[in-house]
Amino acid sequence: MVKTALVVVVVALVLMAPTAAFAQVTDAQKTAFIELLKKLPTKGEFYTDEAVTKAEPHLPVLFALTETDLAGLDIYPFGALSRGLADRPTAQRYAVQHFGDIRHPELKLLWASMLFDERRASADIVRFLRAALESEPQAKLLAEMTGPNFARLKKRIVNAANPPADIIDRLIAAEAERLRGAEFEEVRVVKRTGLTDPGSIAVVVLYTIEGMDGGNGYIQFLVAFVNGARGLRPTRPVSAGGKLFRAAELVEVQGYTIALKTKGYAKTDAACCPSVEGATSYRLTDGKLVEVGGSGRRQR
Repeated sequence: MVKTALVVVVVALVLMAPTAAFAQVTDAQKTAFIELLKKLPTKGEFYTDEAVTKAEPHLPVLFALTETDLAGLDIYPFGALSRGLADRPTAQRYAVQHFGDIRHPELKLLWASMLFDERRASADIVRFLRAALESEPQAKLLAEMTGPNFARLKKRIVNAANPPADIIDRLIAAEAERLRGAEFEEVRVVKRTGLTDPGSIAVVVLYTIEGMDGGNGYIQFLVAFVNGARGLRPTRPVSAGGKLFRAAELVEVQGYTIALKTKGYAKTDAACCPSVEGATSYRLTDGKLVEVGGSGRRQR
């Protein structure tokens, strides 16, 4: 009778897609998955493609497993299966969306490192890894998981969470020299997204160059640093504000869109003091920042 019930649960699991999340994973479903794992074909230390295909619909159950569920069991097979699943785009997407559902701490750390290595990590995953590096036990475990690649991985995680300031400094210094002006450093605004997937915005900077050619004007520039295969690359800076144009304030970054508050010039406003409140946004398009809606120019 028990055997029959177990078979029924296994069949039910096989029919489920990984995106069909369980309202609540039951103990019976966990037991069925663990039994299924024992029967999946392997090749050396890892599972075959056939095994990974059969296991992929069960990601919700894998993520729901706790330390109590795996007490007395070797965690290696669960990690080996995770390794195979992490190479598949559908499993990657599910893992990013449901990263918070991973209950077992070692499996969670493993999935975080694999998603980051595949450049699929969300901002939450990057923050999780950054916190893990600051914990001696977690950092040690991560080093054991990644072996000789740990130093490189650690550097990438730190840079993703806090991209090197010298990259920003060098770009602004070059722009200031080109314009024959100087940066007003006190008003520089930097927003980091924590994203690492290729083509995504990692950092946005709003900075001000003043005194061009010895004058008293200023221009506010907006630049985004985009994740690429060889690290961060900046977009071409665009003029987002300036004297007799508008004042710009960097508000937030959502995906490929950057939102700003603005103050434009009324007909009677002095050059120092624009007063007309507005808003605008820029979108990363084909590697460039393009203004997609705005206000705050001088009224005529």
